[in-house]
Amino acid sequence: GVYCAALILRASAKTPLKELLERIPKVYTAGTQITLASYAGDIMELLSRRFAEKAGFREGLLTRESRGWVRITPVSGLKSLYIAAQADSTEAAKELCGDIEELISELDGKHKKGK
Repeated sequence: GVYCAALILRASAKTPLKELLERIPKVYTAGTQITLASYAGDIMELLSRRFAEKAGFREGLLTRESRGWVRITPVSGLKSLYIAAQADSTEAAKELCGDIEELISELDGKHKKGK
């Protein structure tokens, strides 16, 4: 996708491809898996309600937070979720993962008590 966009821009702007690729902002990722006391589907439902206004639901839950993007997906066959974050620094991506992991742990604890 990005490469194609760069080719289109190059054709219209007559800018060398190498220069266009250098202009693309760097993105850093971090990921973690969290084991749950509850079923992953139950927690995903709670998360979908929490992020309903700003989330997309394709291959998990995708939401834009102030520091970057977060995708949360259930791990097949396990009571766990995988959290992947993208941000403009490794530190910000790790912090996003940590923030979402905290939220999931809180929701998991409340959900388990409510059952």
